[in-house]
Amino acid sequence: MERVALYRPLTGEVLHPELEVKTGSDTRSLSGPGDITFTVAPEWHDAVAEDHAKLFGKRQTLVVVERANRSIRNVGLVDDLQLTATGLDVSCGGVSMIFGQSGPWEGQQGWFMDTDPVQLFRDVVDQVQSYADADLGIRVTGDTSSGSTVGYPGSARWQAAKRALDQARPNFDLWSDRQRKRDRAQQRLFEAVFTAVGLKRIGNINVTDSEPESPGWEHDSTIWVRESNGRAHRWRDGRWISQSQADGAVAEWLDMQRQAEYAKHEVSRYQYQIEPLEARLEELEHEAREPYTLYFWQNHDMNSVIEDLTELGPFEFREEAAWSGDRLDLQVQVGAPRVGVRRDELHLELGHNVHDQPVLDHGDLYTGLALFGAGTGSAVLSEQRSWDLAHAVRNILVETDSDAHTQALTRTAATALLDRLKHDAGVGYTDLVIHHDDEACPEGSFDVGDQLFVAGELSSGERLDGWVRVLEATHEWGSNTTSIEVEQV
Repeated sequence: MERVALYRPLTGEVLHPELEVKTGSDTRSLSGPGDITFTVAPEWHDAVAEDHAKLFGKRQTLVVVERANRSIRNVGLVDDLQLTATGLDVSCGGVSMIFGQSGPWEGQQGWFMDTDPVQLFRDVVDQVQSYADADLGIRVTGDTSSGSTVGYPGSARWQAAKRALDQARPNFDLWSDRQRKRDRAQQRLFEAVFTAVGLKRIGNINVTDSEPESPGWEHDSTIWVRESNGRAHRWRDGRWISQSQADGAVAEWLDMQRQAEYAKHEVSRYQYQIEPLEARLEELEHEAREPYTLYFWQNHDMNSVIEDLTELGPFEFREEAAWSGDRLDLQVQVGAPRVGVRRDELHLELGHNVHDQPVLDHGDLYTGLALFGAGTGSAVLSEQRSWDLAHAVRNILVETDSDAHTQALTRTAATALLDRLKHDAGVGYTDLVIHHDDEACPEGSFDVGDQLFVAGELSSGERLDGWVRVLEATHEWGSNTTSIEVEQV
């Protein structure tokens, strides 16, 4: 029978070293929290620990399940209690469940483009455990990188269009800025000419070699500048009178006017270049770069964030625990793209340590898929996939994934779904019950994510030889069997 011990989750204090249970089982899951359920006598409901708190309290008690050799098979945090006439039913979730129960994201706000999904997952775990009353001391072990990024950099042709626009835009921005500054300077120097001439009203300056006619009632706001020599004149006593004191102001204004006209020409020239580049980039908007965002007002469900990250990697994780002296060492092991190893030393054989014949199922046959992500109407995100299958009549699977809120996630989900359809198209099985009667596959010799070899003869006489991967493993306490959910590889 398993040894069950109780601990305080935040302090590591031992509450009970070995609990007597009636029945129980524990489940290990891939890329998700495991589960522990068991029943104790009813009187445990009101039992109080030395710290004066209840021995069993929701989210207040950590349950550790050990094998006979003291190796830890599972650890869970109590999340449900039910008192019946015959006992206290205790349910526990694996410790990694706290990652998704931390509330809104409170870490670094903003968007991520070049961050590796595994690194961001590690940041999420660190952030969650930085909150008050959330540090269980969980260490993330295993791979530190998946080799991919959380953001989508955009298609190759979108990136080329973006580079071309980025290369052209600095010159346009430079001359646009110069034009604005020169226009302002020109206006300032324009007004300075009137001051130098001695006119208080700002009006018009005529630049021409031909002497203009009388400005009439506008004589006190009009200046004539002879184009050939740059000399300013004002109208007085029925004639134009030269104003040599304004020569300097006129020269500066004329020079700035020429500079402003040149800047305007350059702006027009570069605008002519970038307009088609902007149009091209807008045409490819559906292929544009797509950053992955994390904001406290947006990301309330951290479980969905973790699901996003494992898909984008891709990577997997599994819960692990060991003793470090007298303290629990809680771990989450990461594997990119997969966690676990092939167990060549183990062997499963029908009729030997797998007594029951597996139920064979013919999977649904599809020749393609259409996946619709988040969004509404014509703006909905979508991806289509197809594959050639000899002699098969067209059959398209249409699915909606509202969690695919970016084009990158929609693409990833569509690719994963196509892989699943191809995998499920043949004859397969998903469940096995292992009997640990000998050393062919002893209990504790494998974990979720590991691959096991299965051999034997089916009831039809067909030979079954192949590898399966363990997705979930459930052990009934006191028994010598483990039920596993598998996928064929």
